Amino acid sequence: MTSRSRSQITPLFVDASPGRRFCVLHEPPETVPCKLGLVYVHPFGEEMNKSRQMAALQSRRLAEAGCAVLQIDLYGCGDSEGDFADARWEIWMQDIEAARAYLNGLHRVPIGLWGLRLGGLLAAHVAAQSADRYGSLVLWQPVVNGGSFVNQFLRLRIANEMLSGGGRLTTEDLRAQLAVGQSVEVAGYMLAPDLANAVADVRLDRMALAGAKIRWFEMVDDESAEPSPAVLRIRDELGRQGANVAVRTVAGEPFWQTIEIAECQPLLELTADAVTGLQ
Repeated sequence: MTSRSRSQITPLFVDASPGRRFCVLHEPPETVPCKLGLVYVHPFGEEMNKSRQMAALQSRRLAEAGCAVLQIDLYGCGDSEGDFADARWEIWMQDIEAARAYLNGLHRVPIGLWGLRLGGLLAAHVAAQSADRYGSLVLWQPVVNGGSFVNQFLRLRIANEMLSGGGRLTTEDLRAQLAVGQSVEVAGYMLAPDLANAVADVRLDRMALAGAKIRWFEMVDDESAEPSPAVLRIRDELGRQGANVAVRTVAGEPFWQTIEIAECQPLLELTADAVTGLQ
């Protein structure tokens, strides 16, 4: 039997609570030693679907370089069990732990997390709560303030109401609805109060990530653009707390929100180089 010369891609289900989570496992070729594992944490809502192509391309490239990647659909998302209306931040954190345990059972190597947008904030939160389990974080355009993210998500509902000629709905109206325990429908997703409140409470600059190696990538319009002052402030704050943080800007489209599916080859290349340095 010949050895596997290319990375192996395996769809599977991982047991979690409640139900099971659909995952895609990317493993290195048999001729390439596996030195690191990453659990990929996808973004929120429709951003997850827009980003699947980039996540798959990056996972394959990382696997070919000796990094096993487990992509997981969180509870109520994608092809995993459960309804989005029942999704909770705590369940998603437990999902990541289940994915880590599964990947670590296959490859006895250090396990890190790789997250995009809200998935980046979620990954950082999990790492902060389990500092002994995750030494590496790869962040693609992470949400840094959960409260601001929830407001931006609610504004999608406002925009849709305006386009359809509806009444003058405001974010305050939707916040009031959440405050009394009522879910809010936004762009086809039923946002539960418990999930909205949990997301709103999380901020990246409040994470205890001492000792973590963080490789942070921000998409910009121009190659010469620097990270925003807000990003630099958070980088410095995490550094003061003992994290090893490197921020890179990458010129390209925000593929998680483009109308057509978009790719960014420079991001794939820079991320592969950064992950190789973490091994």
